[in-house]
Amino acid sequence: MKKNNSSGTNLTEKVPIKHFLSIMRTTFILLFTCVFCTMAEMSYTQNARVTINKRNVALKEVLNDIEKQTDYLFIYNNEVNTNEKVSVRANQKAVSNVLTSLLKDKDLDYSMEGNHIILTVVDKSKLTSEEMKIVAQQQKKTITGTVTDKNGEPIIGANIIESGTTNGTVTDIDGNFSLSVEDNAFIRISYIGYLEQNINTAKKTHHEVILEEDTQALDELVVVGYGVMKRSDLTGAVASVKTEELNNIPVANIMNALSGKIAGIDVGPVTRPGGSPSVLIRGRRSINADNSPLYVVDGIPKNSIDDIPVSEIQNIEVLKDAVSASIYGSRGANGVILITTKGGNLSQEKTTINFDAFYGLNMVKLPDLMDGNEYISYRRDRARFDAYRGIGWDTGAPLNDDQTFDAKELGSVNNNIFTDWKKLLYKESTASQEYNLSIETSGVKNNGRFSIGFRDDEGYYPNNGARRLSLGLRQEQRIFNFLKIGINARYTNLVQNDVEPGVMQSSGTVTYNALTYLNPLIRAYDDDGNLIENVINIYANPLLDFNNPYQDKLTYHRLFGVASLYADLFKGMTFNSNFGYEIDNRLGDVFYGKNTTKRYIVRDSEGAYAEKNNSFNTDLTWDNILNYTQTFQKHNVNATGVASLQKGVNKYFQAKGTGLPDDGLGNWNLSELTGNIRNESSYSQKTIASLIGRFQYGYDNRYLLNFSIRSDGASVLAPGNKWATFPAISGAWIINNEDFYKSNVLTSLKVRLSYGSVGNAAINPYETFAGTKARRTNFGNTLLTGYMLDGLVNKSLGWEISKTTNVGLDWGLFRGRINGYIDAYRTYTSDLLFMRSLPNLSGSTEIWQNIGETSNIGLELSINSTNITTKDFKWQTDINYSFNKSKIEKLITSEDMPNNNLFIGKPLRVYNDYILDGIWQVSEVDEAKKYGTYPGYQKLKDIAGPDGEGADGSISSTFDKKILGQRDPSWMAYMRNSFTYQNLSLSFTMNGKFGHMIQMAGTGWSSALPLKLLNDYWTPDNPNGKYPLMALSTTNTLDGLWRYRKGDYIVMQEISLAYRFKLKPLNNVNVSFLAHNPFFIYRAAKDCIDPMSPSSDWTVWKSYALKFNVTF
Repeated sequence: MKKNNSSGTNLTEKVPIKHFLSIMRTTFILLFTCVFCTMAEMSYTQNARVTINKRNVALKEVLNDIEKQTDYLFIYNNEVNTNEKVSVRANQKAVSNVLTSLLKDKDLDYSMEGNHIILTVVDKSKLTSEEMKIVAQQQKKTITGTVTDKNGEPIIGANIIESGTTNGTVTDIDGNFSLSVEDNAFIRISYIGYLEQNINTAKKTHHEVILEEDTQALDELVVVGYGVMKRSDLTGAVASVKTEELNNIPVANIMNALSGKIAGIDVGPVTRPGGSPSVLIRGRRSINADNSPLYVVDGIPKNSIDDIPVSEIQNIEVLKDAVSASIYGSRGANGVILITTKGGNLSQEKTTINFDAFYGLNMVKLPDLMDGNEYISYRRDRARFDAYRGIGWDTGAPLNDDQTFDAKELGSVNNNIFTDWKKLLYKESTASQEYNLSIETSGVKNNGRFSIGFRDDEGYYPNNGARRLSLGLRQEQRIFNFLKIGINARYTNLVQNDVEPGVMQSSGTVTYNALTYLNPLIRAYDDDGNLIENVINIYANPLLDFNNPYQDKLTYHRLFGVASLYADLFKGMTFNSNFGYEIDNRLGDVFYGKNTTKRYIVRDSEGAYAEKNNSFNTDLTWDNILNYTQTFQKHNVNATGVASLQKGVNKYFQAKGTGLPDDGLGNWNLSELTGNIRNESSYSQKTIASLIGRFQYGYDNRYLLNFSIRSDGASVLAPGNKWATFPAISGAWIINNEDFYKSNVLTSLKVRLSYGSVGNAAINPYETFAGTKARRTNFGNTLLTGYMLDGLVNKSLGWEISKTTNVGLDWGLFRGRINGYIDAYRTYTSDLLFMRSLPNLSGSTEIWQNIGETSNIGLELSINSTNITTKDFKWQTDINYSFNKSKIEKLITSEDMPNNNLFIGKPLRVYNDYILDGIWQVSEVDEAKKYGTYPGYQKLKDIAGPDGEGADGSISSTFDKKILGQRDPSWMAYMRNSFTYQNLSLSFTMNGKFGHMIQMAGTGWSSALPLKLLNDYWTPDNPNGKYPLMALSTTNTLDGLWRYRKGDYIVMQEISLAYRFKLKPLNNVNVSFLAHNPFFIYRAAKDCIDPMSPSSDWTVWKSYALKFNVTF
């Protein structure tokens, strides 16, 4: 397919990524330059914040705690009394602040020299810190030594410090050191990534020191299906995000906060208050069945996570490959997102109170429409074209304005009175605010957490928005040493008002949007300032809805509870029972009064419209988990067995109609409805029963094996096909733990391999049961009711199966200074759940069948780097990249299904359309007639005909449509940089999507008032105009051809500037400025105001917020 330069879209040209690559290249250069430069200055790589809670203990105990939590070393002489009693309470406070508070009433002072902290006695020693160093370094005896790792590799730059003094040195390039110390002195040897050693130098002058790796980072616990694992033991593709990475965006939905942070997750936009984004993990697999991931909150599957404030999240784990997700069977077919909420710990007694609040402004991105003068010129040209077309443009009789404009418009034309309807209807900025309070208690026997939160988001229009109230309670109690019980409950009240002024109805069907019929010549107010009710023809003034707002409200009452029991049965054997129950009660209230814009056209014939509906959903989950863990010398064994039951019930009722005699009672007098009355009710139930087994084996912390099997039974499938079994196996090799592996650069290296299958049964209940529907007819004077078959059913409908192979590499450089992972995968999905169209003569129009196959191949890369870290400054960079290519491998037959927009060998979602070849010119009138068109109309490319490739003199949807591009991005990239200087922190995040197409839509494209960019329209006087005049202000399907664009973009997703300080009696105060989507760094479609959401009616907000957080 050739490039179509005339359309301005250039849909097939190579993706321009030089902007993004330039940014990444610059960052990589800085990143690695800083890393290698700072390797020689390891004394500036220590952590500077500690958490200590001690009362009436010796000073040396506090100093030891600081040394354990950081790489600082305390140096002091015998005159410093470290046995003096002190008390301290600090939560992630800077070491300097802790010491200042600790020593202020003591005769002690301190100074910081790199990673050394020197304590001195005030007014007693009369010595400065430099004099202290000279005294401490008086030569007594000289010791030498070599510092190596367990593989014998020298450790360069290790710190060698004589305990209790400032005397010290570092190892050279061969790991050697030499130091003069006093007799019987102790020396400390430390290096980042290794455990510190203390050595007595008595009776020995040469020391061979072997440092052991600090495996604390590798032993970090990660939540997986039905349990936790050490990160070092993972064999599947699992990614994590901590709470501190989620709180930099002022959003209501957790998934918006997660956008871009994990490779392979595509999070869609949210454009309405209270809305939820679409989420895909590693692309689309299914054509008709659901592609959304499973959400598991505190161990229990949950239908929605909209009711959980971001501030309540402790961490998020994403299970991406089949071996990780298969433990959840059919519900994990599209990946699993595990969410752990915050709670107390069974530890020392303490109470923590946390309060945070933010207030922000959301700036609406609205399109630029034609102004009054531009619109007048357009209307005159359009009337001239409609009358004479391009052929008679120059010869037709001139048209008067009274032939062009409505009588109500002529006054505005003659007097240059223009109305900016966009400004009258839309808010240019809206407000969002959120407040959260939590009280968390921890103790040896019990812990708990109570939280309350409120959020209010205003919408584009008056009376449009969403409000959320949330309450959380979590309690855990240790009954005996071997037995714990817990309860976790959360209630949410969410109210959404979906009011959009100017939408009009005709016989119950929405037919008109305000800007479909409004233009700058139509006045909103008369000369006396009174609202004009009937603005033009039959259309109402949309501002009527501001004075008499209609109601379109959804109220959600959600209750989610989990009761748990945990028992240590005997050594290595535990039992855990989790019972979860969720209630989702949704109430719909709709009322369009007679005097609202919606009912204006039919207010006399039908009157007001009223509706009430109620959807009541319950979901029950009961998991019983038996786990055995044991270590036999070098062998680690873990076995898990799970029995799970899930049951979901939905009840729905709706009553609606028109013709209420009075608006006063709203929708509370439905018994008075007289027209279009419709009452509906329904009930559905679905059940999944599962048996799960998992076995994990590790040998010598080098070789890992994981095998799981799950058998699921789904009630929604046909008898005989309800049960399926899904096995998965994975293994890993930790190469850096091998004896032969020796590297001081690539210090961590693990290879992973996994294969597994999962099933998808995400269809509605009773799709495999035949139904009936009523039909009423008059037989003479009698109204009779009969019943007929309501569709065909498939008694052999079974599981949609996805099989995934994943190869992964986890790596780390310079003892964790830089680390990351690479994953490559292939997913093959067969027996697709597909709604197949049928001919009418079959008695049904469609039927569910297992038809077709799809595949996904992809690559994911993640890098986390600590570029610079000193006592006061830290710079970190996170980068991830993901690529996914989906393809339809097989359909019902070997033929494409263009009516369903499905093509073998192509992605699942594509744009298949005609190719624009410009605009027919006046000189091409004869050629245009051959195609049944005229100059000024779109010229479509004649590609082929019944006889094959080549122009055949006609345009046909069968032969002349081509695939222009795919709708889902083929690759995504993300970069976050964070900087911390003492208590000040700054971070910014860029997120980009590439390789896809968008189709712009909404206000200005098919409305009375076109977009400003459409001023460049074709006329015989402007033959090089970009847009055909006939495509403006129409709903013609060809109008969409001019709206295709390349969808590539890079957005500045987050900017955060925060300052943390202490203000007695508070522990921590944090004030931050946050920006969300403030601007685009790059847009392939320059004329699209928002490529993330290319509809100009609802775009993604750019938000600015001030956030305040305090901890007591």
